[in-house]
This record gives sequence, C-alpha cells and structure tokens, in this order.
Amino acid sequence: MQHGQQTLKEEKCAQRHRGRQDRFIAFGNGTENAENKDIPFTTFNGTDEDNELGVGTIWAENGSFFYRIDQGGTVDWHNKLICGYRENPLTLEADSYYTVEIKVKADKNVSCGVFLNPIGSWDPRVSEGMDITTDEQTFTFTTTDTFITDMDFELLFQFGSADLASMGEVTVEFTGITIYQMKIS
Repeated sequence: MQHGQQTLKEEKCAQRHRGRQDRFIAFGNGTENAENKDIPFTTFNGTDEDNELGVGTIWAENGSFFYRIDQGGTVDWHNKLICGYRENPLTLEADSYYTVEIKVKADKNVSCGVFLNPIGSWDPRVSEGMDITTDEQTFTFTTTDTFITDMDFELLFQFGSADLASMGEVTVEFTGITIYQMKIS
C-alpha cells in the first residue's frame, strides 16, 4: 500500500489518535540513527542445495541504510533483511496501534514482502508487499489490532523470488524507517 492509501479501519484509527502519534524507532537523515553503525538490522543469507543464493550486504552511509542483494535467491525468505531479532528485538507496547512508515528506492525495480512478526512464532501483525522503484516512495502499514502484553517483534523485508534471482545485483536504499505508536489509553 503506498502512502496516502488507507483502509477505512486505518482511517478511523488515525482520526481517533490524530496528534497522539509517538516516534518509536527511526532511521534516516536527521534521526539519532542516521550514522549509527550498530543499528538493529541483520540479514539472513539463505542458500539452496546446489547454489549459493540469497546473499546480501548491509551498511549505513550519509543518513541512508543500504541493502545490496549480491545474489538473488529463489525462495521468499532468501535475501531477508531483518530489523529486530533475538539479540536486539523491537519491543512494542500493549494497548497501542502501530504504523510502519518506510521511505525507500532501489537502483532497479524490485518487490519484497514486509512483515511485522512476533519473534519466535509466525503470526504477522503486518503482512504486505512493496513494489520498490528507482524513485523514492513512502509506504505505510498499520496494525489492525492492539496487543494484550508488550511483545518483541521483527520487521522483515523478504526479497527472494525467481524474478530477483534473474536480476543480478540490486541495491535498495532506505532513507527512512519509522514505527509510530498510537496509544489507546
């Protein structure tokens, strides 16, 4: 879903909580993480039986976060970029809705799945796709339910696909990733 497109439920949530959004985590120009070399990102470089596929490299430079896909994997969880993981989770508080805002572009058009998933299980609270182009775009995704307790999450960007495997090297540039918290109490 591109910026500006909201479901009716998301719009009602935004109306109820307008003005009460708190910055939770940020990455990009002008944020506290713009030059942070210890940002909470990692990659999963998947492999296939006969091929070394799904290899990528991450780095921060000039206020942007880069993910270069050196070799595209054919399975969706190949070329997985992870924000928040067991050693450094994204802890989201109970009794809140969350909106993930992503500003991104790539040197070639590429697609990926975006998942906000509790660590240790597969129960995504956001499960969407992004069609990233060479022009910077802003994507927003909002949770539809609140959590009963505080929970540790991972924000996953899964790039692997047959199309990706045939593209050659692709570099994705994230100029901003922000998770907004909208408390209900």
